[in-house]
Amino acid sequence: MRNVGGGGVDERKEQLQQQNGSGTSYYLILWVIMGMGTLFPYNAVISCVDYFDELYPGEFLESKIAAACTIPLFPTTMLLLPFTVKSKLQAGANSLNNEPTSSKNCINFVTTYGVKSPSFRAAFGFTIIISILLLFATISTLTESMTLSLACLVGAADAISQSGLYVLAANVNIRCSAAVSLGSALAGFAVNVLRICTKAIFHDDDERSAHVFFGLSAVFLFACLSALYLAIKGEVAMRSAFAHDLDTLESMPGRDHTQPHSSSGHNEYEYSLETVLYAVDEECNDYPTADGMVGEGREVSAALKINNLIEGHDRGAHQPVHLVDDAEFGSAHEMIEENKEIACAFVTIYLQTLKVTWKPTLMLFLMFFMTLSLFPGVVSEIVPSADLGSWYPIILITIFNAFDCLGRILPGSRGFAGYLPRPDGPAVSDSESGKHLGNELNGFWAHIGFPCLVRVLFFPLFILSNKLFRSDLLECCFVALFGFSNGYIACLCFMLGPPMLVEDVHKDAASLLLLLSAYGGLVVGALFGTVLHTK
Repeated sequence: MRNVGGGGVDERKEQLQQQNGSGTSYYLILWVIMGMGTLFPYNAVISCVDYFDELYPGEFLESKIAAACTIPLFPTTMLLLPFTVKSKLQAGANSLNNEPTSSKNCINFVTTYGVKSPSFRAAFGFTIIISILLLFATISTLTESMTLSLACLVGAADAISQSGLYVLAANVNIRCSAAVSLGSALAGFAVNVLRICTKAIFHDDDERSAHVFFGLSAVFLFACLSALYLAIKGEVAMRSAFAHDLDTLESMPGRDHTQPHSSSGHNEYEYSLETVLYAVDEECNDYPTADGMVGEGREVSAALKINNLIEGHDRGAHQPVHLVDDAEFGSAHEMIEENKEIACAFVTIYLQTLKVTWKPTLMLFLMFFMTLSLFPGVVSEIVPSADLGSWYPIILITIFNAFDCLGRILPGSRGFAGYLPRPDGPAVSDSESGKHLGNELNGFWAHIGFPCLVRVLFFPLFILSNKLFRSDLLECCFVALFGFSNGYIACLCFMLGPPMLVEDVHKDAASLLLLLSAYGGLVVGALFGTVLHTK
Protein backbone atom coordinates (compact mmCIF):
# COMPACT_ATOMS: atom_id res chain seq x y z
CA MET A 1 0.00 0.00 0.00
CA ARG A 2 1.27 3.45 -0.92
CA ASN A 3 1.02 6.22 1.63
CA VAL A 4 -0.28 9.44 0.10
CA GLY A 5 0.56 11.68 3.03
CA GLY A 6 3.75 13.54 3.83
CA GLY A 7 5.68 10.28 4.18
CA GLY A 8 5.02 9.45 0.52
CA VAL A 9 6.70 12.65 -0.63
CA ASP A 10 9.73 12.01 1.61
CA GLU A 11 9.99 8.46 0.31
CA ARG A 12 9.82 9.74 -3.26
CA LYS A 13 12.61 12.24 -2.59
CA GLU A 14 14.82 9.50 -1.18
CA GLN A 15 14.22 7.41 -4.30
CA LEU A 16 15.11 10.34 -6.53
CA GLN A 17 18.31 11.03 -4.61
CA GLN A 18 19.38 7.38 -4.91
CA GLN A 19 19.03 7.41 -8.68
CA ASN A 20 22.06 8.18 -10.83
CA GLY A 21 21.44 11.47 -12.62
CA SER A 22 23.48 12.58 -15.58
CA GLY A 23 24.34 15.89 -13.90
CA THR A 24 22.62 19.23 -13.93
CA SER A 25 24.69 20.85 -16.69
CA TYR A 26 22.99 18.92 -19.50
CA TYR A 27 19.52 19.81 -18.27
CA LEU A 28 20.43 23.44 -17.59
CA ILE A 29 21.55 23.70 -21.23
CA LEU A 30 18.17 22.35 -22.31
CA TRP A 31 16.38 24.94 -20.16
CA VAL A 32 18.56 27.73 -21.57
CA ILE A 33 17.71 26.63 -25.13
CA MET A 34 14.01 26.51 -24.30
CA GLY A 35 14.25 29.93 -22.64
CA MET A 36 15.82 31.30 -25.81
CA GLY A 37 12.80 30.05 -27.73
CA THR A 38 10.42 32.23 -25.70
CA LEU A 39 11.89 35.57 -26.83
CA PHE A 40 13.75 34.55 -29.99
CA PRO A 41 10.79 35.29 -32.32
CA TYR A 42 10.06 38.67 -30.73
CA ASN A 43 13.69 39.75 -31.04
CA ALA A 44 13.83 38.34 -34.57
CA VAL A 45 10.96 40.57 -35.67
CA ILE A 46 12.17 43.79 -34.03
CA SER A 47 15.78 43.22 -35.12
CA CYS A 48 14.83 43.58 -38.79
CA VAL A 49 14.19 47.31 -38.33
CA ASP A 50 16.36 48.15 -41.34
CA TYR A 51 14.39 45.75 -43.56
CA PHE A 52 10.98 47.04 -42.43
CA ASP A 53 12.12 50.67 -42.68
CA GLU A 54 13.02 49.99 -46.29
CA LEU A 55 9.65 48.38 -46.96
CA TYR A 56 7.60 51.02 -45.14
CA PRO A 57 9.62 54.27 -45.00
CA GLY A 58 8.44 56.93 -42.55
CA GLU A 59 5.95 54.63 -40.81
CA PHE A 60 7.88 54.16 -37.49
CA LEU A 61 7.21 50.46 -37.92
CA GLU A 62 9.75 49.32 -35.31
CA SER A 63 7.62 50.80 -32.51
CA LYS A 64 4.40 49.50 -34.07
CA ILE A 65 5.85 45.99 -34.40
CA ALA A 66 7.08 46.06 -30.78
CA ALA A 67 3.58 47.07 -29.66
CA ALA A 68 1.94 44.45 -31.90
CA CYS A 69 4.15 41.72 -30.41
CA THR A 70 3.53 42.74 -26.80
CA ILE A 71 -0.15 43.74 -26.74
CA PRO A 72 -1.42 40.11 -27.15
CA LEU A 73 0.78 38.90 -24.27
CA PHE A 74 -1.47 40.21 -21.50
CA PRO A 75 -4.92 39.09 -22.76
CA THR A 76 -3.56 35.71 -23.87
CA THR A 77 -2.10 35.04 -20.43
CA MET A 78 -5.35 36.16 -18.79
CA LEU A 79 -7.25 33.65 -20.91
CA LEU A 80 -4.80 30.91 -19.88
CA LEU A 81 -5.07 31.51 -16.12
CA PRO A 82 -8.24 29.41 -15.58
CA PHE A 83 -6.58 26.47 -17.37
CA THR A 84 -3.47 26.46 -15.15
CA VAL A 85 -4.19 26.30 -11.45
CA LYS A 86 -7.75 25.11 -12.04
CA SER A 87 -6.59 22.26 -14.25
CA LYS A 88 -4.08 21.23 -11.60
CA LEU A 89 -6.80 21.18 -8.95
CA GLN A 90 -9.03 19.14 -11.23
CA ALA A 91 -6.19 16.79 -12.06
CA GLY A 92 -5.60 16.09 -8.39
CA ALA A 93 -9.30 15.67 -7.73
CA ASN A 94 -10.44 13.63 -10.72
CA SER A 95 -7.43 11.68 -11.92
CA LEU A 96 -8.56 8.52 -10.13
CA ASN A 97 -11.83 7.24 -11.57
CA ASN A 98 -13.84 4.10 -11.08
CA GLU A 99 -12.55 2.35 -14.21
CA PRO A 100 -10.36 -0.74 -13.78
CA THR A 101 -6.86 0.37 -12.86
CA SER A 102 -4.31 -0.39 -15.57
CA SER A 103 -1.69 1.29 -17.68
CA LYS A 104 -4.51 2.48 -19.95
CA ASN A 105 -5.78 4.74 -17.16
CA CYS A 106 -2.40 6.50 -17.11
CA ILE A 107 -2.69 7.18 -20.84
CA ASN A 108 -6.26 8.46 -20.40
CA PHE A 109 -5.06 10.82 -17.66
CA VAL A 110 -2.37 12.28 -19.91
CA THR A 111 -4.67 12.69 -22.92
CA THR A 112 -7.46 14.19 -20.82
CA TYR A 113 -5.33 16.90 -19.24
CA GLY A 114 -2.61 17.23 -21.88
CA VAL A 115 -4.27 20.25 -23.47
CA LYS A 116 -4.06 22.06 -20.13
CA SER A 117 -0.57 20.89 -19.21
CA PRO A 118 2.41 23.30 -19.12
CA SER A 119 4.47 21.08 -21.44
CA PHE A 120 1.71 21.07 -24.06
CA ARG A 121 1.37 24.86 -23.90
CA ALA A 122 5.12 25.28 -24.39
CA ALA A 123 5.17 22.88 -27.35
CA PHE A 124 2.04 24.41 -28.90
CA GLY A 125 3.49 27.93 -28.65
CA PHE A 126 6.78 26.88 -30.24
CA THR A 127 4.92 25.18 -33.10
CA ILE A 128 2.87 28.30 -33.88
CA ILE A 129 5.99 30.47 -33.82
CA ILE A 130 7.80 28.18 -36.28
CA SER A 131 4.91 28.51 -38.72
CA ILE A 132 4.89 32.32 -38.46
CA LEU A 133 8.65 32.63 -38.96
CA LEU A 134 8.39 30.44 -42.06
CA LEU A 135 5.74 32.83 -43.42
CA PHE A 136 8.10 35.78 -42.86
CA ALA A 137 10.85 33.81 -44.62
CA THR A 138 8.86 32.87 -47.70
CA ILE A 139 6.44 35.73 -48.44
CA SER A 140 7.98 38.72 -50.19
CA THR A 141 4.83 40.80 -50.61
CA LEU A 142 3.83 41.36 -46.98
CA THR A 143 1.76 44.49 -46.50
CA GLU A 144 2.03 46.59 -43.35
CA SER A 145 -1.25 45.20 -41.98
CA MET A 146 -0.13 41.61 -42.67
CA THR A 147 3.20 42.26 -40.94
CA LEU A 148 1.50 43.68 -37.85
CA SER A 149 -1.02 40.81 -37.80
CA LEU A 150 1.77 38.23 -37.87
CA ALA A 151 3.55 40.17 -35.12
CA CYS A 152 0.38 39.91 -33.00
CA LEU A 153 0.33 36.14 -33.54
CA VAL A 154 3.99 35.99 -32.47
CA GLY A 155 3.07 37.73 -29.22
CA ALA A 156 0.15 35.37 -28.53
CA ALA A 157 2.29 32.31 -29.24
CA ASP A 158 5.03 33.70 -26.97
CA ALA A 159 2.52 34.04 -24.15
CA ILE A 160 1.34 30.46 -24.61
CA SER A 161 4.86 29.01 -24.61
CA GLN A 162 6.06 31.08 -21.65
CA SER A 163 2.99 30.25 -19.56
CA GLY A 164 3.99 26.60 -19.80
CA LEU A 165 7.77 26.90 -19.68
CA TYR A 166 8.11 29.05 -16.56
CA VAL A 167 5.68 26.81 -14.64
CA LEU A 168 7.64 23.72 -15.69
CA ALA A 169 10.93 25.30 -14.63
CA ALA A 170 9.60 26.46 -11.24
CA ASN A 171 8.37 22.92 -10.53
CA VAL A 172 11.83 21.42 -11.07
CA ASN A 173 14.39 23.75 -9.49
CA ILE A 174 15.18 27.40 -8.90
CA ARG A 175 18.23 27.08 -11.20
CA CYS A 176 15.93 25.99 -14.02
CA SER A 177 13.98 29.25 -13.64
CA ALA A 178 17.28 31.14 -13.80
CA ALA A 179 18.28 29.15 -16.90
CA VAL A 180 15.01 30.03 -18.66
CA SER A 181 15.48 33.70 -17.77
CA LEU A 182 19.07 33.54 -19.03
CA GLY A 183 17.89 31.90 -22.25
CA SER A 184 15.39 34.68 -22.87
CA ALA A 185 18.25 37.18 -22.64
CA LEU A 186 20.56 35.08 -24.80
CA ALA A 187 17.82 35.04 -27.41
CA GLY A 188 18.18 38.74 -28.04
CA PHE A 189 21.96 38.56 -28.30
CA ALA A 190 21.86 35.48 -30.56
CA VAL A 191 19.27 37.13 -32.79
CA ASN A 192 21.41 40.24 -33.18
CA VAL A 193 24.51 38.21 -34.03
CA LEU A 194 22.52 36.21 -36.57
CA ARG A 195 21.08 39.37 -38.06
CA ILE A 196 24.50 41.01 -38.35
CA CYS A 197 25.88 37.90 -40.08
CA THR A 198 23.05 37.68 -42.61
CA LYS A 199 23.18 41.41 -43.28
CA ALA A 200 26.96 41.25 -43.80
CA ILE A 201 26.74 38.24 -46.13
CA PHE A 202 23.87 39.66 -48.20
CA HIS A 203 24.79 43.32 -47.76
CA ASP A 204 23.52 44.26 -51.21
CA ASP A 205 20.12 42.54 -50.81
CA ASP A 206 18.23 43.38 -47.60
CA GLU A 207 15.18 41.37 -48.62
CA ARG A 208 17.16 38.18 -49.18
CA SER A 209 19.13 38.65 -45.97
CA ALA A 210 15.88 39.09 -44.02
CA HIS A 211 14.32 35.96 -45.55
CA VAL A 212 17.41 33.86 -44.76
CA PHE A 213 17.41 35.33 -41.25
CA PHE A 214 13.78 34.36 -40.61
CA GLY A 215 14.37 30.87 -42.06
CA LEU A 216 17.31 30.24 -39.72
CA SER A 217 15.21 31.56 -36.83
CA ALA A 218 12.55 28.95 -37.62
CA VAL A 219 15.22 26.23 -37.59
CA PHE A 220 16.36 27.35 -34.15
CA LEU A 221 12.79 27.26 -32.82
CA PHE A 222 12.60 23.67 -33.98
CA ALA A 223 15.72 23.01 -31.89
CA CYS A 224 13.91 24.57 -28.90
CA LEU A 225 10.98 22.23 -29.49
CA SER A 226 13.41 19.30 -29.56
CA ALA A 227 14.97 20.45 -26.27
CA LEU A 228 11.51 20.50 -24.69
CA TYR A 229 10.93 16.91 -25.86
CA LEU A 230 14.25 15.78 -24.35
CA ALA A 231 13.49 17.50 -21.04
CA ILE A 232 10.06 15.88 -20.78
CA LYS A 233 11.39 12.49 -21.83
CA GLY A 234 14.09 12.61 -19.14
CA GLU A 235 11.96 14.18 -16.40
CA VAL A 236 12.70 11.52 -13.77
CA ALA A 237 16.47 11.66 -14.35
CA MET A 238 16.32 15.47 -14.36
CA ARG A 239 14.58 15.58 -10.98
CA SER A 240 17.18 13.17 -9.67
CA ALA A 241 20.00 15.40 -10.91
CA PHE A 242 18.49 18.43 -9.19
CA ALA A 243 17.59 16.58 -5.98
CA HIS A 244 20.49 18.05 -4.02
CA ASP A 245 19.56 21.55 -5.18
CA LEU A 246 16.00 21.00 -3.99
CA ASP A 247 17.31 20.09 -0.55
CA THR A 248 19.50 23.23 -0.55
CA LEU A 249 16.51 25.39 -1.38
CA GLU A 250 14.35 23.80 1.29
CA SER A 251 17.03 24.37 3.90
CA MET A 252 17.07 28.13 3.26
CA PRO A 253 16.20 30.30 6.26
CA GLY A 254 12.47 30.62 6.55
CA ARG A 255 11.99 27.23 4.91
CA ASP A 256 12.75 24.96 7.84
CA HIS A 257 10.28 22.16 7.27
CA THR A 258 11.05 20.57 10.61
CA GLN A 259 9.30 23.48 12.32
CA PRO A 260 5.55 24.13 12.18
CA HIS A 261 4.36 27.05 10.10
CA SER A 262 1.14 27.61 11.96
CA SER A 263 0.91 29.68 15.08
CA SER A 264 -0.91 26.95 16.95
CA GLY A 265 2.28 25.01 17.54
CA HIS A 266 1.02 21.86 15.77
CA ASN A 267 2.59 20.29 12.72
CA GLU A 268 0.52 21.60 9.86
CA TYR A 269 -0.50 19.12 7.17
CA GLU A 270 0.85 20.39 3.86
CA TYR A 271 -0.98 18.72 1.01
CA SER A 272 0.86 18.57 -2.31
CA LEU A 273 -0.61 17.55 -5.65
CA GLU A 274 2.80 16.10 -6.49
CA THR A 275 1.82 12.98 -4.52
CA VAL A 276 -1.33 12.41 -6.53
CA LEU A 277 0.44 13.04 -9.83
CA TYR A 278 3.19 10.56 -9.00
CA ALA A 279 0.59 8.01 -7.95
CA VAL A 280 -1.36 8.38 -11.16
CA ASP A 281 1.65 8.57 -13.45
CA GLU A 282 3.64 5.68 -12.02
CA GLU A 283 1.45 3.54 -9.82
CA CYS A 284 -2.11 3.79 -11.10
CA ASN A 285 -2.83 0.24 -9.96
CA ASP A 286 -1.24 0.67 -6.53
CA TYR A 287 -3.28 3.45 -4.96
CA PRO A 288 -4.94 2.95 -1.55
CA THR A 289 -8.70 3.16 -1.27
CA ALA A 290 -10.62 4.53 1.71
CA ASP A 291 -10.48 1.21 3.52
CA GLY A 292 -6.70 1.01 3.12
CA MET A 293 -6.75 -1.74 0.48
CA VAL A 294 -5.01 -1.55 -2.87
CA GLY A 295 -7.44 -2.04 -5.71
CA GLU A 296 -9.78 -0.09 -7.92
CA GLY A 297 -9.18 3.67 -7.84
CA ARG A 298 -11.89 5.90 -6.47
CA GLU A 299 -12.60 9.55 -7.16
CA VAL A 300 -11.02 11.98 -4.74
CA SER A 301 -13.20 14.68 -3.25
CA ALA A 302 -12.26 17.98 -4.90
CA ALA A 303 -13.80 19.87 -2.01
CA LEU A 304 -11.59 18.07 0.50
CA LYS A 305 -8.45 18.67 -1.54
CA ILE A 306 -9.27 22.35 -1.99
CA ASN A 307 -9.80 22.71 1.73
CA ASN A 308 -6.46 21.03 2.35
CA LEU A 309 -4.78 23.39 -0.09
CA ILE A 310 -6.37 26.63 1.09
CA GLU A 311 -7.33 26.19 4.73
CA GLY A 312 -4.43 23.96 5.74
CA HIS A 313 -6.20 21.37 7.89
CA ASP A 314 -3.95 19.74 10.50
CA ARG A 315 -3.30 16.06 9.86
CA GLY A 316 -0.84 13.46 10.91
CA ALA A 317 2.29 13.29 8.82
CA HIS A 318 1.53 9.80 7.55
CA GLN A 319 -2.26 9.91 7.36
CA PRO A 320 -3.49 9.06 3.83
CA VAL A 321 -5.88 11.37 2.06
CA HIS A 322 -9.52 10.43 2.58
CA LEU A 323 -11.19 9.05 -0.53
CA VAL A 324 -14.96 9.26 -0.84
CA ASP A 325 -17.34 6.85 -2.49
CA ASP A 326 -18.47 7.28 -6.09
CA ALA A 327 -22.09 7.75 -4.98
CA GLU A 328 -21.28 11.17 -3.56
CA PHE A 329 -20.73 12.47 -7.10
CA GLY A 330 -23.81 10.97 -8.69
CA SER A 331 -25.95 14.01 -9.21
CA ALA A 332 -25.47 16.96 -11.52
CA HIS A 333 -26.15 19.32 -8.63
CA GLU A 334 -23.19 18.02 -6.71
CA MET A 335 -20.98 18.37 -9.80
CA ILE A 336 -22.05 22.02 -10.13
CA GLU A 337 -21.27 22.65 -6.48
CA GLU A 338 -17.89 21.00 -6.93
CA ASN A 339 -17.10 23.26 -9.91
CA LYS A 340 -18.08 26.29 -7.83
CA GLU A 341 -15.66 25.24 -5.13
CA ILE A 342 -12.91 24.81 -7.73
CA ALA A 343 -13.65 28.30 -9.12
CA CYS A 344 -13.50 29.79 -5.62
CA ALA A 345 -10.24 27.95 -5.01
CA PHE A 346 -8.86 29.34 -8.26
CA VAL A 347 -9.52 32.93 -7.18
CA THR A 348 -8.37 32.35 -3.61
CA ILE A 349 -5.07 30.79 -4.66
CA TYR A 350 -4.12 33.79 -6.81
CA LEU A 351 -5.15 36.28 -4.12
CA GLN A 352 -3.13 34.42 -1.51
CA THR A 353 -0.14 34.27 -3.86
CA LEU A 354 -0.32 37.98 -4.64
CA LYS A 355 -0.38 38.77 -0.93
CA VAL A 356 3.10 37.28 -0.62
CA THR A 357 4.67 38.26 -3.96
CA TRP A 358 3.14 41.69 -4.64
CA LYS A 359 6.48 43.52 -4.34
CA PRO A 360 8.44 41.59 -7.02
CA THR A 361 5.28 41.45 -9.14
CA LEU A 362 4.90 45.25 -9.03
CA MET A 363 8.59 45.92 -9.68
CA LEU A 364 8.59 43.55 -12.64
CA PHE A 365 5.72 45.53 -14.14
CA LEU A 366 7.50 48.86 -13.64
CA MET A 367 10.80 47.51 -14.95
CA PHE A 368 9.34 46.21 -18.22
CA PHE A 369 7.25 49.36 -18.62
CA MET A 370 10.41 51.47 -18.54
CA THR A 371 12.26 49.09 -20.86
CA LEU A 372 9.61 48.94 -23.59
CA SER A 373 8.93 52.66 -23.36
CA LEU A 374 12.49 53.34 -24.50
CA PHE A 375 13.59 50.17 -26.27
CA PRO A 376 13.75 49.59 -29.17
CA GLY A 377 11.90 52.67 -30.45
CA VAL A 378 13.62 55.61 -28.70
CA VAL A 379 17.00 53.86 -28.45
CA SER A 380 17.06 53.00 -32.16
CA GLU A 381 16.48 56.67 -33.04
CA ILE A 382 19.66 57.90 -31.31
CA VAL A 383 21.74 59.63 -33.98
CA PRO A 384 25.43 58.59 -34.07
CA SER A 385 28.19 61.16 -34.30
CA ALA A 386 30.16 58.86 -36.60
CA ASP A 387 29.00 57.75 -40.03
CA LEU A 388 27.51 54.37 -39.07
CA GLY A 389 24.25 54.68 -41.00
CA SER A 390 21.77 51.82 -40.57
CA TRP A 391 24.32 49.82 -38.56
CA TYR A 392 24.06 52.01 -35.44
CA PRO A 393 20.56 50.88 -34.35
CA ILE A 394 21.64 47.25 -34.77
CA ILE A 395 24.79 47.93 -32.70
CA LEU A 396 22.79 49.56 -29.88
CA ILE A 397 20.24 46.72 -29.84
CA THR A 398 23.07 44.18 -29.76
CA ILE A 399 24.73 45.98 -26.82
CA PHE A 400 21.43 46.05 -24.94
CA ASN A 401 20.83 42.34 -25.44
CA ALA A 402 24.42 41.40 -24.58
CA PHE A 403 24.33 43.20 -21.22
CA ASP A 404 20.77 42.05 -20.60
CA CYS A 405 22.17 38.53 -20.92
CA LEU A 406 25.04 39.36 -18.53
CA GLY A 407 22.55 40.70 -16.00
CA ARG A 408 20.71 37.37 -16.04
CA ILE A 409 23.87 35.27 -15.81
CA LEU A 410 25.02 36.90 -12.57
CA PRO A 411 22.08 35.90 -10.28
CA GLY A 412 22.11 32.32 -11.58
CA SER A 413 25.82 31.75 -10.88
CA ARG A 414 26.79 29.73 -7.83
CA GLY A 415 29.37 32.30 -6.72
CA PHE A 416 26.70 35.00 -6.46
CA ALA A 417 24.18 32.81 -4.62
CA GLY A 418 25.29 34.02 -1.18
CA TYR A 419 24.44 37.63 -2.07
CA LEU A 420 20.91 36.99 -3.30
CA PRO A 421 17.85 38.10 -1.34
CA ARG A 422 16.43 35.20 0.62
CA PRO A 423 12.82 34.32 1.51
CA ASP A 424 13.48 34.41 5.26
CA GLY A 425 11.77 37.73 6.00
CA PRO A 426 8.55 38.27 7.94
CA ALA A 427 6.01 35.49 7.58
CA VAL A 428 2.85 36.16 5.57
CA SER A 429 -0.34 34.34 6.59
CA ASP A 430 -3.86 34.15 5.23
CA SER A 431 -6.05 36.68 7.03
CA GLU A 432 -9.05 34.33 7.26
CA SER A 433 -7.61 30.89 8.00
CA GLY A 434 -4.32 32.00 9.53
CA LYS A 435 -2.48 29.57 7.27
CA HIS A 436 1.19 30.30 6.64
CA LEU A 437 1.55 31.24 2.96
CA GLY A 438 5.21 32.22 2.69
CA ASN A 439 7.86 34.76 3.65
CA GLU A 440 8.97 38.13 2.35
CA LEU A 441 12.38 38.63 0.75
CA ASN A 442 15.20 40.01 2.88
CA GLY A 443 17.24 42.45 0.82
CA PHE A 444 14.42 43.13 -1.63
CA TRP A 445 14.86 46.91 -1.84
CA ALA A 446 18.64 46.78 -2.17
CA HIS A 447 18.63 44.23 -5.01
CA ILE A 448 15.29 44.80 -6.77
CA GLY A 449 13.22 47.75 -5.53
CA PHE A 450 15.70 50.63 -5.51
CA PRO A 451 17.55 49.64 -8.73
CA CYS A 452 14.20 49.38 -10.51
CA LEU A 453 13.00 52.82 -9.43
CA VAL A 454 16.31 54.48 -10.34
CA ARG A 455 15.85 53.33 -13.96
CA VAL A 456 13.44 56.25 -14.46
CA LEU A 457 16.57 58.40 -15.05
CA PHE A 458 17.03 56.69 -18.42
CA PHE A 459 14.02 58.58 -19.82
CA PRO A 460 15.75 61.99 -20.00
CA LEU A 461 19.10 60.37 -20.87
CA PHE A 462 17.77 58.66 -24.01
CA ILE A 463 15.09 61.13 -25.08
CA LEU A 464 17.46 64.09 -24.88
CA SER A 465 20.65 62.22 -25.76
CA ASN A 466 21.11 64.00 -29.06
CA LYS A 467 20.98 67.35 -27.23
CA LEU A 468 22.74 66.54 -23.94
CA PHE A 469 25.86 64.86 -25.31
CA ARG A 470 27.36 63.82 -28.62
CA SER A 471 29.44 60.80 -27.65
CA ASP A 472 28.75 57.39 -29.20
CA LEU A 473 30.80 55.71 -26.47
CA LEU A 474 28.76 57.33 -23.70
CA GLU A 475 25.50 56.42 -25.43
CA CYS A 476 26.66 52.80 -25.72
CA CYS A 477 27.55 52.78 -21.99
CA PHE A 478 24.08 54.03 -21.05
CA VAL A 479 22.46 51.39 -23.26
CA ALA A 480 24.68 48.72 -21.66
CA LEU A 481 23.65 49.79 -18.13
CA PHE A 482 20.01 49.91 -19.25
CA GLY A 483 20.23 46.34 -20.56
CA PHE A 484 22.12 45.00 -17.53
CA SER A 485 19.57 46.39 -15.06
CA ASN A 486 16.75 44.92 -17.15
CA GLY A 487 18.21 41.41 -17.12
CA TYR A 488 19.32 41.50 -13.47
CA ILE A 489 15.97 42.62 -12.04
CA ALA A 490 13.92 40.32 -14.29
CA CYS A 491 16.02 37.28 -13.39
CA LEU A 492 15.80 37.97 -9.64
CA CYS A 493 12.02 38.36 -9.77
CA PHE A 494 11.47 35.09 -11.65
CA MET A 495 14.04 33.23 -9.52
CA LEU A 496 12.91 34.41 -6.09
CA GLY A 497 9.18 34.97 -6.56
CA PRO A 498 7.99 31.31 -6.47
CA PRO A 499 10.30 30.25 -3.55
CA MET A 500 8.63 32.91 -1.39
CA LEU A 501 5.62 30.56 -1.25
CA VAL A 502 5.27 27.28 0.65
CA GLU A 503 2.68 25.33 -1.37
CA ASP A 504 3.46 24.05 -4.86
CA VAL A 505 0.15 25.30 -6.19
CA HIS A 506 0.97 28.81 -4.96
CA LYS A 507 4.41 28.60 -6.58
CA ASP A 508 2.76 27.81 -9.93
CA ALA A 509 0.41 30.75 -9.43
CA ALA A 510 3.38 33.00 -8.60
CA SER A 511 5.12 32.09 -11.88
CA LEU A 512 2.00 32.97 -13.86
CA LEU A 513 1.38 36.20 -11.94
CA LEU A 514 4.95 37.28 -12.61
CA LEU A 515 4.46 36.55 -16.31
CA LEU A 516 1.20 38.48 -16.27
CA SER A 517 2.90 41.43 -14.57
CA ALA A 518 5.76 41.35 -17.09
CA TYR A 519 3.31 41.23 -19.98
CA GLY A 520 1.31 44.12 -18.53
CA GLY A 521 4.47 46.21 -18.30
CA LEU A 522 5.46 45.22 -21.83
CA VAL A 523 2.06 46.18 -23.26
CA VAL A 524 1.75 49.52 -21.47
CA GLY A 525 5.40 50.32 -22.12
CA ALA A 526 5.13 49.46 -25.82
CA LEU A 527 2.09 51.71 -26.23
CA PHE A 528 3.74 54.53 -24.32
CA GLY A 529 6.93 54.00 -26.32
CA THR A 530 4.99 54.36 -29.56
CA VAL A 531 3.77 57.77 -28.41
CA LEU A 532 7.30 58.82 -27.41
CA HIS A 533 8.77 57.56 -30.68
CA THR A 534 6.29 59.31 -32.95
CA LYS A 535 6.91 62.60 -31.11
